[in-house]
Order: sequence, then structure tokens, then C-alpha cells
Amino acid sequence: MGGLVCAVHRNAVLRFEQVPTKDQQAKEFDKQIRELLNVTTIAEAVVNETSHGQEVCDILAKASFTHADRVKLFDIVEQLYESAAPPP
Repeated sequence: MGGLVCAVHRNAVLRFEQVPTKDQQAKEFDKQIRELLNVTTIAEAVVNETSHGQEVCDILAKASFTHADRVKLFDIVEQLYESAAPPP
């Protein structure tokens, strides 16, 4: 379910190319990453195609994210997204 499906959602919802460090941008990132991970196909891909399902659930259960949480979520999403890249 990852690959191109995840790439489409990722590009439509998450407007960051890296994890922001400034507070205002971090708040927007948090909103976007929560929205992205709320998409059924993305959530299914995280659970079925990575070993990070429980870790993502634990992070999403928090009221606010740390920078390390953001980096972890971003890396997991990028892992799904990168599987969509065509071979060289």
C-alpha cells in the first residue's frame, strides 16, 4: 500500500522537505503530519510495511511532539514515500 499511494498523499498534505526547528513551523508540521498519518492508506502502510506501527501510535498519542518525535515520524513517512521512487 506504500509507494506511489503514499507519495501522492505525502506531497498533498506534508509541505515540508525537512523537519522544522522553529516553533511556528513545528506547529504546522505537527498538524500536517497528524493529518497525513490519519489517512487510512498511510496508516495501513505504516503498520503493514514498517516495523514502526506501535512507535507511531505512541508518538501520535502525545499532546505535543518533541523534535525527536518529529524526526522519527518524518523518517517513517519518507521511508514509505521513497519506496515510490522509480529505479534509476
